[in-house]
Amino acid sequence: MAKKTAKKRVQKVAKKRGVAKPSVQPLVGAKKKPTTKKKSKKADDEPSFLDGVISAIRKVVPKERQASIVRLDDDGATLPEVTEYIPSGIPWLDQALGGGWAIGRASEVYGPPGCGKTALMDLALKGVQIIGGNGVAYDYEHAFDTRVFTQLGYDKKRLLILRPATAEEGWEMLWALLDKAKAKDASPVLLGWDSIALTPTVDELKGSGSYGPLAKVMTECSKRLFYEIAQCRAHVMFLNQERTKMGGNTKFVTRKTVGGDWIDYATTQRVRCTRYALPESGQPKLGYMVNLKTDKNRLVPPHQSAQYALDFYYGPSIEMTIYWILVKEKKITSVGGGKYRMSGHKATFKRSQWHAVFNLPKMENFRRVAWGHYNELMNAAKPKIPGLAEGAVIEDTV
Repeated sequence: MAKKTAKKRVQKVAKKRGVAKPSVQPLVGAKKKPTTKKKSKKADDEPSFLDGVISAIRKVVPKERQASIVRLDDDGATLPEVTEYIPSGIPWLDQALGGGWAIGRASEVYGPPGCGKTALMDLALKGVQIIGGNGVAYDYEHAFDTRVFTQLGYDKKRLLILRPATAEEGWEMLWALLDKAKAKDASPVLLGWDSIALTPTVDELKGSGSYGPLAKVMTECSKRLFYEIAQCRAHVMFLNQERTKMGGNTKFVTRKTVGGDWIDYATTQRVRCTRYALPESGQPKLGYMVNLKTDKNRLVPPHQSAQYALDFYYGPSIEMTIYWILVKEKKITSVGGGKYRMSGHKATFKRSQWHAVFNLPKMENFRRVAWGHYNELMNAAKPKIPGLAEGAVIEDTV
């Protein structure tokens, strides 16, 4: 009330003196009103050149395709990083792959017929069960060996065998699986496609005679796969046949596979399999060694190598892999009478006893000597792999 009366007195005196707008001085102790200044436009708020480009594109691109305009600060602009891996069942292959089969990515395992591709998929299906996941296998070849259940010890409740009739039906099943794998609480899933070379299409079954029906189907779906699988806790492994290249210089050539080039583009890891006979002369062949080479890897440097033994009796076996490599490098030699001895250990054994001797609890020193020989040979033969500590060796974790 006192403020209003003081203001009126000042205005009355000013009016008598002829002052139009008197300057009213604030009273002592009165609070000043905050002055609001106009905000100047910052450089960040001003429309940039790209904003103008985007607005021009939106006038041309249909509304249903507006999602094709993506900036780096938008959600989903970049693919999620790989943080989980499925063990391959072969420790030295895990090392070459950068940790195993990458979850959220796809891979291609290819090579000539009978080189151990299906055995590698079988080991991966066991690996995903080890980390608490589930395995799904496409058996287009109708050749799934039930002995694998016994050899590798599958959990049958977490393994599904599917036999789609066509490639189109297989992709529809794959999209349904990936939708389930997008859930936050979903467990890891590995799907093995065995194999692309023997996958028929609807056109082929109808006998339409069109050119390259399988390549068209695989190309169309592979373009979508690269982004879709990155949003899931899943890994898709394609098994494929290597094309025979007639003539030319095969030393510096990219290996081509059945189903078109887009399978190669959509996969993050690409492994080529070849085989050679086990180095045991004068006796029946009991298996063969499989050479694995990472022709492509977007996670770690490619062109790394690994090996594993495919024994006709034990199947894919790490124990037999160590045995045959030590035999080849003459770390295991014959002492006569069908018995062998490993350098650094005095125990003798028969070839058929190696698997049992290697896994006996009381033969811990024997295993340590065998792993020591193997790591020494691998560290001498393999190039340095980034991310592996200096002097690190592969542990006996299997």
